[in-house]
Amino acid sequence: MTIWAIFLFLNILSAWSVSLLDVPSEGGGVVDYSWIAEAIESDEPLRIVGVATLELAPLEQSAEIIREEPFTVTIDLLKDRRCIYRVEGYDFHIDESEIIATRRGVDDAYVRVPVRGGPAECMRRLLGAEWYPMLHFIYPDCSTQEDGGFFRKLLCAGQSSPVSDAESRSAGMIWRSGTTVFTLDVDPETGRPTTATLVRYEGEDIPEGTRLIVTWKWDYQQIPEDADHWFQRGNRFRVDRISSLRKLDEGSIPMVGRPAPSLKLPDLAGEIVDLANLRGRVLVIDFWATWCGPCRQALPKLQSLADEMSDSPVTILAVNCYEQKKGEAMEEAVKSVVKSLSLKLPVLLDVDGAAARSWGVKGLPSTFVVDEKGQIVSVHVGAGPEYLQDIRDDVIEAIGD
Repeated sequence: MTIWAIFLFLNILSAWSVSLLDVPSEGGGVVDYSWIAEAIESDEPLRIVGVATLELAPLEQSAEIIREEPFTVTIDLLKDRRCIYRVEGYDFHIDESEIIATRRGVDDAYVRVPVRGGPAECMRRLLGAEWYPMLHFIYPDCSTQEDGGFFRKLLCAGQSSPVSDAESRSAGMIWRSGTTVFTLDVDPETGRPTTATLVRYEGEDIPEGTRLIVTWKWDYQQIPEDADHWFQRGNRFRVDRISSLRKLDEGSIPMVGRPAPSLKLPDLAGEIVDLANLRGRVLVIDFWATWCGPCRQALPKLQSLADEMSDSPVTILAVNCYEQKKGEAMEEAVKSVVKSLSLKLPVLLDVDGAAARSWGVKGLPSTFVVDEKGQIVSVHVGAGPEYLQDIRDDVIEAIGD
């Protein structure tokens, strides 16, 4: 997948977890889909290999479809309702009380978090978004939808209908809510999920004139004998966040305590802003995109911080990046968001994404605090409830130093 598509997908699903089910669904009530978990269960350890594909399909048939390379998620389902969720080099050891995260190639650290609200919901909070429904099928939980994510709300509160085959056997289910349709196919013989399709029609968090289509395909296998099994601590030490599971060869990515990369970009008026000319000031540099819901939530907070710090040696820059639109259309989209949010912050245009890549941006929004000496003092990915306070604290500390 391209970095633009990954950001788009994760931010869309993150935003949906807040707003998707504001439209009341017909029927209501709690949907029982626990039979899927029963069908998946196995007397022997089982590997579930899932392949997901994403595409943005324009509503106009003549327009080009943006289709990304498939990506794979593997779940090793063990005994006692434990599983190992493997994705992009990370292994998440999951049971009903805690999740332990490790990264292949990082043998000296791990992350441990208690499970609250069920394993699937805990994984959503841990990763900042959710894009893999199989965990919800393995660990179904409709006890409450409060603070629940996209799939939990959809599966538990969306309008659902069963699908049967020609022999009246269960062949799947369809969930609908608002402008979203989620279709699940199961094997009539075993009841296990085989494929699924999610369709989200154009909305606030999808580029104008498109719809998002995500497909999943699952295969069930025996776990290889040489596969890594349950977590063994060994000489690992505990760290508090996934981003701390870093490899030694990733030193080129900006890290806390290292000099900030160069940044020289035009603003919306065409004037060049060069970070080198801002040396001696504390800088807050926020990478964002117009299609990113959490970004649009974070920007007004940064504007309020800029207003609060107006008499201090602090400069806050909003760097727009990874836009689908190009040229004048892109600039107009950025200006429209800036106007709608009443932003007075300097907004810079990283048209080709080169600046974001040089700063090691891996998620949006990404906010960097740089001290007066040009050293990165903190990096914040996402914009949770404590976002503004965390940024403020880091800025005040940098000023004090």
